[in-house]
Amino acid sequence: MNFKAEKIISPANTQRMNSHLKINIIISLFIFSCTDDKIQIISNIPPDLPDQNYKINLKSNSGSFLANATIYWDATEGEVELYDTGDSINFNGNSHTFSGMNPGEFRDILINVRIDDSPYVDSIQIFTRPVYPVSNFRYEVEMVMRGNGDYDFGESYTDLDTNNTWNEGEVFIDIKNPKYHRVLNWSPTIEPDESFSNYVIYRVKNINADKLINPENCECEIVTLTKIDTSFTDSMVTEESGIYAYFYQIRVISESDGRNSYIYNYTDFTSLSKVSLVDADVSKNNNEFIQIMWEPVSNSTYFYQYEIWRSSKENSENPQRLAVITNSEQGKFMDRNVGNGTTWYYSVAVVDINGQRKYSDYISGWSNP
Repeated sequence: MNFKAEKIISPANTQRMNSHLKINIIISLFIFSCTDDKIQIISNIPPDLPDQNYKINLKSNSGSFLANATIYWDATEGEVELYDTGDSINFNGNSHTFSGMNPGEFRDILINVRIDDSPYVDSIQIFTRPVYPVSNFRYEVEMVMRGNGDYDFGESYTDLDTNNTWNEGEVFIDIKNPKYHRVLNWSPTIEPDESFSNYVIYRVKNINADKLINPENCECEIVTLTKIDTSFTDSMVTEESGIYAYFYQIRVISESDGRNSYIYNYTDFTSLSKVSLVDADVSKNNNEFIQIMWEPVSNSTYFYQYEIWRSSKENSENPQRLAVITNSEQGKFMDRNVGNGTTWYYSVAVVDINGQRKYSDYISGWSNP
């Protein structure tokens, strides 16, 4: 009888083999996990949520109109909800116009899209433009020789009745003395004709210059002009020669609001500090937009406006002005025209009522590719 020999594996040997197998598996996993560029991405996003690349391409025409802004998004099969400062908005289609806004107003709008009970949330900042002011406003003092139109003692006259006294109706030589007019010039507003009403010019003595911060209440209006006017000679101020003796301002009146010019040559106030913009203030991790945050100016009395500037290069000589912000308390701007994965450089300029501009440092930001 032939017997086939069989290898008997004892329990101890089995335990040793299992241990070796575990070690080999662990080593294999370790080697696999350390392989460059072949790391398995494990997502913590539940599979029933919209694709990570899902977008609705949220856009707006912000800054185009005085009283309204429209947002647009791609058509979607999902249920769309809009919220304006927490209030639900009724709309139709894949756009909505927010009307009845004030010039220069900013709002944050939230959009929520639900696809099979899975949420997609995005937000957009909308804003209207301010009234366009005049630009290049300036004035000069012009000396003229002018009589006062009245007979003054000592002036020559024709003594018709030979009584050695000037009488009404007798011709006299009106002695001319130096008089000082103010000649104002400016470049016209680009406010459209349909919304433009008129110009108003205000004048105050130098000791009352602060009244021009809110000229509508200063009771210092001297003339109302039309859009075709680009100059005005103030001949009512005649005795004082110094250019700082009086200050002027031109206000553009529109159908719904107004906008003042700078106060030319007025510098007797504490200069505004520039905005401090640092790396953390410009976003680098958002989809489809870049957000700029800053601390609003602490003293807004002599504030005129913020300006958002953008450049494709760090030291570009031709930056683009994206927006004008007339609310001194505004401290955020969302740039949605950025592309994907593109680097942009931003500066926030603060402008005072004399037109002096101070730029922050240019800080880079980008959106997710």
